[in-house]
Amino acid sequence: MRKKYCAALLLCMVAFVSCSKNSDSPAPDPVVTRPDYQPGTKGSYWKYKDSATGDVYTQTVLDSTAVFDNITYKAIASSGPGGDTRLFYAKLASKYYLHTSFSIDDTNVPFTLNYLDDSVATGTSWTTTTNINYSGTAIPVQVKTTILEKNLTKTVNGKQYTNIIHSSVVASFNVLIVNGSITSDYYCAPGLGIIRTEIKSSGSLPGLPGAQVSELTEYKIQ
Repeated sequence: MRKKYCAALLLCMVAFVSCSKNSDSPAPDPVVTRPDYQPGTKGSYWKYKDSATGDVYTQTVLDSTAVFDNITYKAIASSGPGGDTRLFYAKLASKYYLHTSFSIDDTNVPFTLNYLDDSVATGTSWTTTTNINYSGTAIPVQVKTTILEKNLTKTVNGKQYTNIIHSSVVASFNVLIVNGSITSDYYCAPGLGIIRTEIKSSGSLPGLPGAQVSELTEYKIQ
């Protein structure tokens, strides 16, 4: 009788332990939040110095937005020796966009760039084709963005920044007198934004500078 009682008790203990293990819910996966490589809080500002001219201009986040191609952008006031202009930044998931304008032969041309995707691996590239309006003519532009480096450490104006993503955007034109390309390299810091921009053009693009470098000198993130 004792043997049967012990056996029954042992079975009950095994069943209890088994049920206890099965009822334990697995621990939830940790929430992974990627840092923002272009903060958009109102009042945040960045000051950049043009290495060629020595001019300093300030970009300040405004309390307004604009929509381009169904994407909502934060408005940025850019002020400097040349006057005040507007830039627009947007973020969709891991993709970052810049809506700006540049001058070709004294004609102001609006343009949008997907300059960064913080979720893809080094060496990843993507190409899009868009149209710009130049003197009433629609000009097709091929834009290729490449993530050149990640987790980069870079010193800008004597200050060291870490976990930098370096991307390159090549916009290629080939219509009439507008024939060439503009290459823009962006160095972006987590929680801060763009710390250095390198722009150079090639081909017959009248009115564009041969090379331009802008570096961060001061900032405040609200």
